[in-house]
Amino acid sequence: MNNTEITETTDVLYQRFSFIADKGQEPLRIDNIIPCGIQHKKVTSMKKELGRDLLITEVKEKLKKSFENVFDVVITDDQKSLVK
Repeated sequence: MNNTEITETTDVLYQRFSFIADKGQEPLRIDNIIPCGIQHKKVTSMKKELGRDLLITEVKEKLKKSFENVFDVVITDDQKSLVK
């Protein structure tokens, strides 16, 4: 399943991305993932890059804060709207 979709209008380009969370039930096989349909490219894991496990709540909060800082917006708790 490809979770990346690019939608273009006259003045806005939207890019989606996704995280695959390891539930700890079986080994996560990221070697089978083809990023954005690009053959012969590898993906990595946050655990490998940071050298530690992360809780999804930690990832969500840091991603939210970084997104707000970069795009100068506030993401509301209902996760449906951005306030500039």
